[in-house]
Amino acid sequence: MNFRRFKKMLALMLVMSILLSMVFASTVQAEAGQKLKDKFGDRANTGFKIDFYEDNIIYYLNVLNEYSEKGYEPTEGIAIEIPANENFKASIPNNEVPVWNQLGDRTGKFLIWEKDVQWMEWTFEVETSGLYNIEVDYYALVDSKSPVSRDLLIDGVETFTEMKGLEFPRYFNDQGEPRVNPLGDEVKPAQVEVNEWNSLRLEDVNGTYSDPLMFYFSAGTHTLRFVYADQPVAFDKIRIVSPKKLPSYKDVEAEYNAKGYKDATTTVKFQAEDQVINKSDTTLVLLGSQDPTNEPYDLEHILMNTIGGWQWRYGNQEISLEFEVEEDGLYQIAFRVAQIWNDGIPSYRQIKIDGEVPFEELNMYRFEYDKEWQLRTLSDLDGDPYKFYLEKGKHVITMKVKLGDVADIIAELTNDSFFLSVILQKIFLIAGAEPDVNYDYQFEKKIPDLVPNLQMLRSNLQAHATFLLSISTKKSTIVDSLNMARNYIDRILDEPDELVRNLEGLTVAQNSM
Repeated sequence: MNFRRFKKMLALMLVMSILLSMVFASTVQAEAGQKLKDKFGDRANTGFKIDFYEDNIIYYLNVLNEYSEKGYEPTEGIAIEIPANENFKASIPNNEVPVWNQLGDRTGKFLIWEKDVQWMEWTFEVETSGLYNIEVDYYALVDSKSPVSRDLLIDGVETFTEMKGLEFPRYFNDQGEPRVNPLGDEVKPAQVEVNEWNSLRLEDVNGTYSDPLMFYFSAGTHTLRFVYADQPVAFDKIRIVSPKKLPSYKDVEAEYNAKGYKDATTTVKFQAEDQVINKSDTTLVLLGSQDPTNEPYDLEHILMNTIGGWQWRYGNQEISLEFEVEEDGLYQIAFRVAQIWNDGIPSYRQIKIDGEVPFEELNMYRFEYDKEWQLRTLSDLDGDPYKFYLEKGKHVITMKVKLGDVADIIAELTNDSFFLSVILQKIFLIAGAEPDVNYDYQFEKKIPDLVPNLQMLRSNLQAHATFLLSISTKKSTIVDSLNMARNYIDRILDEPDELVRNLEGLTVAQNSM
């Protein structure tokens, strides 16, 4: 059985079997720096008090808009290094915070943060005002399936809600080869944690944004405070660094030409499930596909011949594969993939080679929905394959879940659903929980913005459905749900006097959204 797991073939591409999926996560948006309560205040105030908003909810999307409005720009070429064991404060006396001299493959002075410490804070100086990422060297302590989690405050303030629950992932791998049960079927191996140092630029936990979170720092003194949320961790260095600016593929290709890089003459084909070196979730296990076109395949027995699948759908879940090429040169990369779960909507992955996204187009790469297994070569929108310069030796390709083009739709739909709940609250405040269908409540008089707001919602739903259709390979049931919600709103707009009779439909519309 092991012999067939190590096969190499000639070709001009690297070929892997992998399954893709995706899940939606919810966000809500307002204008830059604006509270949702302020955003909806004029719509909610028609003489009836509706007090169910959360104060001070500001989302990263709002802050990005504010950065743009204020002309804030990413800094370039700056790295401010903060040794974790220096210039810090903690919720307990500093001398009670453990410092280790060796951990993993590193020696130095490492700050050990266990659950009895509520928070830790560092002070640092910034010379150049602008936008920065925050990068942390960390080592997850104590074997656990849960990621390390911390909240973040900058100068004592939570600038946006995504600063809560920031995650420092653990990594896992299979504990040996699949075993064979008495029926002759392969059984997926147990998962074991890969204990090692990792470096992470802080990112939102849902995978909504393809780039790490950016923070504005003015010139001067600042503080960075992490607040304990879950799991002990060791910190080595914290860095305030300039965001990476990714080149376009056109720029990378021009560099290839300028350096005289040539196509490789040899290639490696490998099975993805055999080459996994780590994954960020214990649910990302080997799977057995009975598709006869997959390798390896056995008509009578189940073989663990794929990885990923339905479990690989949550934001920032990642899988890393190691491979080796026999010569320097330009390679194409192809995956044998199945993306069969999203009902027509594509899945998105951020793709890294040796820990770096090589060009902008791979920061959020799209895999189309298809009912069948497909061989997909990484290519541009015209179908022209991308080329990658690889030196002889070992390399790592990493794929991380991102929400991609649907992220904005999710935010807007959540926003619209939230807004519709405001409308329903106002209606029920006037008519009660069980309205009388024979009574004229004069909704249009008492809620003068009712019709305009429903018209706005109808237009939004149409726009969402149109966009989803534009990126899908078939009409999704999600689009059907949006159209159903729009139809319920249409009924009320066609006959506003019959609102009470159609009120249940408005509630169904919100659920559909």
